[in-house]
Amino acid sequence: MKRFFLYTLLLLLCLSSHDTSSAESAVLPQKLSIIFDLSGVVIETKGGLQYIGIPKLLTYAMTQNPLTLHKKLKTLVFDFLHTVHDRHPDEVKAHDDHGNLMPQCMCNWMKGTHTPAQLRAAVDEKLALYENTVENSIIQAIAHMIFTPERFCQTQHLVPDAVQLIHELKSAGHKLYILSNFCRESFNLIEERHPEFFALFDGIVISADAGSIKPDPLVYHHLLTTHNINPHTACFIDDQPINLDAAREFGIHTIHCPAKYGYFYGKSPDIETVREKLQEWRNSFEGKPILVNV
Repeated sequence: MKRFFLYTLLLLLCLSSHDTSSAESAVLPQKLSIIFDLSGVVIETKGGLQYIGIPKLLTYAMTQNPLTLHKKLKTLVFDFLHTVHDRHPDEVKAHDDHGNLMPQCMCNWMKGTHTPAQLRAAVDEKLALYENTVENSIIQAIAHMIFTPERFCQTQHLVPDAVQLIHELKSAGHKLYILSNFCRESFNLIEERHPEFFALFDGIVISADAGSIKPDPLVYHHLLTTHNINPHTACFIDDQPINLDAAREFGIHTIHCPAKYGYFYGKSPDIETVREKLQEWRNSFEGKPILVNV
């Protein structure tokens, strides 16, 4: 008789634990949130020579080491852009894909505090103070290419391997998001070129909309709260270690997207490495239900 009462008590306890009207949590199917950066992960920069002028570039290249020409031009442009706007003392330390500190004018561009037209005007005003040389002419052409959305978006191309990975993740039922430092006008043009691709994402946060840029904690908080993302079941993929460090402060898992180099194609995102690390992270949730409050 005592055993009968024990079995009855256990049965009642089991039934009460499945009473969803009084339960504090419920088991849901596994859905993970995967957040992608754009530049250096989903998008790569190619082209742009037509906006610089090939004859002009060849004239300049004849005076330079061709093996270091690209690096030299980037250094020249960044050094100049650092003079366009004074650096704010509280500005976050955003970097480019080579680890160079972003000039203040580019931070303003990505935050949306200055329009592309205003930035082009500031570039021209500053260059008017310098001698009219081939070098300065190239700097102006590159700066105008960056700060002219119609030109800039023509240099931005989707990475085929990243597109394939994102399609696979969408088919697997995961929630997909974008978190990127980007000018809103330029992003709009890229989105218009690839509407079906960007429709795969459940949420897109561009720095210009949030008014802050990575690695500022504000932009991560904006993403998490706007789209109700659980950071403990989220993964952020970026090519900048400093941006990943900031994401981990919120409890988000991170994956660094390294670059690979080809003899003919130059630098491009190494999506295969991202795929492997992403699969390892997804496997860590295998058989583990997500508990959410109801």
